[in-house]
Amino acid sequence: MLLFIYMCSTQRIIFAQVDGGLPETITLNARVFDQETMVPAAYVAVFDQRTANGTLTNLNGFFRLKDLLPGDTIVFSCVGYEKVKMQAIELTNKEIIYIHPNTGLLNKVEVLADDSFLYKLVSGCRKTMSYEHRQAKTYFQLETYAGAKQIEMIECYYNGEYEGYDLNDLKLKDGRLALARLENNGLIVSLETSRAMNMHRMFRENEHFPVSPFELNKGKLRKNYLLHLASRYEDENAAIIYVIDYRPRDTSNHFFQGRVWIDSLSGNLRKVNLKVNNAKSYPFIVVGKNDVKLDLVDMEISKTFEEVGGKMYVKSIDFNYHLRYCRKDNGEEQEITTNAVLYAYNYDEFFVLPCFRFTEGMYSDYRKISAVPYNTAFWENIEEFRMADRINKNEKFFSENASLTNLNFFKKTSFYQPGFFERPYVFWSEKRIFIKEDRPKPPPQLIKGQGAPPPRAMYNLVVQIYMDVNEFDDSIYVQTETIFDPFQSYYYLPLTKESTAFVNMYFDLMEIWRRELEAEISATENKSVSAIQMLYQKKTKEIDQWQQEFFSEVLRGSARENMVKWNMVIVEKLGIDNIDFFSPYEAGQ
Repeated sequence: MLLFIYMCSTQRIIFAQVDGGLPETITLNARVFDQETMVPAAYVAVFDQRTANGTLTNLNGFFRLKDLLPGDTIVFSCVGYEKVKMQAIELTNKEIIYIHPNTGLLNKVEVLADDSFLYKLVSGCRKTMSYEHRQAKTYFQLETYAGAKQIEMIECYYNGEYEGYDLNDLKLKDGRLALARLENNGLIVSLETSRAMNMHRMFRENEHFPVSPFELNKGKLRKNYLLHLASRYEDENAAIIYVIDYRPRDTSNHFFQGRVWIDSLSGNLRKVNLKVNNAKSYPFIVVGKNDVKLDLVDMEISKTFEEVGGKMYVKSIDFNYHLRYCRKDNGEEQEITTNAVLYAYNYDEFFVLPCFRFTEGMYSDYRKISAVPYNTAFWENIEEFRMADRINKNEKFFSENASLTNLNFFKKTSFYQPGFFERPYVFWSEKRIFIKEDRPKPPPQLIKGQGAPPPRAMYNLVVQIYMDVNEFDDSIYVQTETIFDPFQSYYYLPLTKESTAFVNMYFDLMEIWRRELEAEISATENKSVSAIQMLYQKKTKEIDQWQQEFFSEVLRGSARENMVKWNMVIVEKLGIDNIDFFSPYEAGQ
């Protein structure tokens, strides 16, 4: 459910009268190339200094920026390259922008007696690790291909929590996904790629990843790795950056190889590249098919860092992997390539998150997206950061090329009769819900001791009213939904017609209270985000009281008189008669 509120700014009206209209804007569509290699430069940050809106180039070096003024300064930046600044009007007729690698000082490096300095520099990076937590608005995009055909897209905005060089947590603002079928009509899904990014730690042993130089002390580093100084350059802040290649002595694919950029004076990491072919340790498992094994894993992870408040924090994480699946019975192979990028684009602000409690420890990208009602207003209006060609390619894949999206993927379909998840979130509708007969048994802590546990301990029904508030330009968009939470809900008591009516009536009552909340938001004169959130908190407290009253009066459906009383409320408000539908009571009972 989406509630649209328009607010008019007097200042904006006066400006329009004086200015005579909005100035003509520019949209840039171009590609960025490496000047030396003449190949596309992927994941280059491109942003407008006036608005701070920006994007990243995609794997083909393409980017798109819209709503620019002719005099806006557009900045192109990437660790290891000279920063480029040009006015938007200068770029309007350019199809390609070149960036130049920073390589200027290598010929000035004195020949060292040995390479001890490089080992000291790499092993000393851990001393610059910050353990202070910071939040940033964060963008995540994932694309998966089978050959040249795109088969998966995930796109999310988060409040990212970062601890120095590591990602700690991602709190979902909004997300969407789309899938296309393989030639054999199957699907391949990347359930937890953002979690894999979270699992990798710069200076700790990572059991799901190969060994990297940054986990090792100086002695172990020298024992396991060969280091080579690739280049040295002075950046725009006059810092001397050492570019060091590292290669494992062990060739058994238990180690990463790659390149690192280090500020030689501060010891701060600026960028790290880690790659491995045919990895022996990886964060992937095959789920859903016992006859399929993972036969090959190639991975490449790149991380860049920026200084925030005098400490270094994550700027971006690129996680690209190539997987080969093999059927055990006939040896049939399927190869897929996934490119994922996480970008912390604003450490000065963070999103107002939806009012919704995700189950603690639930990391799956798909699970979280399944709980978020699709928000058309958000995806049509989010302008502050947009990935490369999101407007054309991603939108086309989501709306035209995909077989399934999160608009239908988690529901019962002809493709997946039971729905994708065994326990999906359920959005309220006039359809009735039923608790499965083959439910799991109660956990041991509920049945320990003598005598039966009290009935209230044997069930827990959790229905949440989801609310997301967004402000774009002079408009407030409020989206609400009533959602049955399968992760926190359970019912271990015997199932009867009375109990099924009771569960559905509880869901219906939450929908009534959601509608009351929307009405109160529409009626309030203060249409600010904070005021709407306060209304939600106030309504939530009232709902908590009504819930307790309902649970205590109806006794899981066994108190007929009170069930009839609450049922009349639902009939009046929603036109649904649960007692008539389920016929829980015999005549004269």
